[in-house]
Amino acid sequence: MRFFGEVDLPKYDATIDQYNYYYYLVGNIESKNTDTDTPKQILFDLISVIQQRFEELSLKEKIAFVQSLIQSAEAQLYSENPRVQSLIQDFGFDGAQYVPGEREDFVEVVHTSIGGNKSDYYINERLQHYTNIHEDGSLQDMLTIVRQHNWTELEKERWESYTNIDLDQRTDLRFVFGDAENVSYTRVYLPK
Repeated sequence: MRFFGEVDLPKYDATIDQYNYYYYLVGNIESKNTDTDTPKQILFDLISVIQQRFEELSLKEKIAFVQSLIQSAEAQLYSENPRVQSLIQDFGFDGAQYVPGEREDFVEVVHTSIGGNKSDYYINERLQHYTNIHEDGSLQDMLTIVRQHNWTELEKERWESYTNIDLDQRTDLRFVFGDAENVSYTRVYLPK
């Protein structure tokens, strides 16, 4: 949204921008408050406008846009041509997981939300890793994972202002939007 600017969607009485798109899209889709049988119609309408704006860009602007997506890992590249795919991999544009070298280490923490809501959006996570080297040369690693849910009354007010929904009346939506316990499975991947 930052790249394409504001998008007016008069059908929804909304102007979507980089700051409010999440609230408008999730709010309209989850509340099913539209006059259509397709709750995700607002998403289709927004994509249509963005596609049109993309087509109007110069080649230089298109390349800059795609480059920004790749650099931020929002998009990856793939080619069926082995030589092109090799080049894509060499530049790290394929989205592949980093494979550590022989004398390297890694840790990967993966969360899967199973609560049926958007509460991950409000979770801050902090990882602390310590390695103790004992006198005999052995290593002891300790990893602490701290996750904090940051939904506040301000978030409720923000949702209400963008969706025109009273969340005190629609507690089901409050749950979906993120004011709920964050239930997730956590898996920690370590080297063998």
